[in-house]
Amino acid sequence: MLVLLNADYLAYYFYNRWKLAELKADRNKEEIQTEGKSSREAFLVQRGAESIPLPVETIAYFYRDGDYNYLATFEAERYLVSQSLDEVEGQLDKVEFFRANRKFIV
Repeated sequence: MLVLLNADYLAYYFYNRWKLAELKADRNKEEIQTEGKSSREAFLVQRGAESIPLPVETIAYFYRDGDYNYLATFEAERYLVSQSLDEVEGQLDKVEFFRANRKFIV
């Protein structure tokens, strides 16, 4: 009786491990499919008193200077960003931007 109970427990354990591995594989597939897609098409930046939507295609890099985060365009314009670099990184397309170090997203 004890052997049957242990065999039942072992089968249940392996069944749960198999289901967990299947669930992780499905999540990885979803992440790979959505990895190349950007959730943001523009960042809202401030210029004086007005807010300007700045398309992601015009952004060269993001960086941290002191206590503030900035974005720089290809035209060498600099704008203050209210989000942290970790938040910005999560919203950007992984194919177009990468985290160079703690202070730069290029």
